[in-house]
Amino acid sequence: MYEALKKSNEIFEGGYTFNTLIAACMEALNALSDQNDANVWSEGYFILLNLLEPIVPHLCWEMSETLFGCANFSPIAIKEEVFVEESMILAVTVNGKKRSEIEVETSISKEEALRRGKESAAKWLEGSEVIKEIYVPNKLINLVVK
Repeated sequence: MYEALKKSNEIFEGGYTFNTLIAACMEALNALSDQNDANVWSEGYFILLNLLEPIVPHLCWEMSETLFGCANFSPIAIKEEVFVEESMILAVTVNGKKRSEIEVETSISKEEALRRGKESAAKWLEGSEVIKEIYVPNKLINLVVK
């Protein structure tokens, strides 16, 4: 939801590309449909009706009045803490060929990332000597073997 809200702010400050706004709202609605928490649904509709109001004002007005007393038509603050990621996916390659992916914490050290990368690619490292280890933060681990 907050990604769509952030995108809407960019759209209204820039080129008014409403098709991009609708696409962002559709992605947000798809993510919302995976939720089972009523509070998440309520907040999601609160934000979606705010975003879609310039495009379908009559529908949004009716729904907002019924559900929220039109309280959602005031500016909504973006919660930056929702954009903080706790984990990331690193590709593990051996001699340039992708062999696996690992999910690690964003605060992982280079040494720990390389250790986990070697563990996940152990089957391709058997009987080989690792001559170079390359760690590209937030992207990949490349192991060069001989």
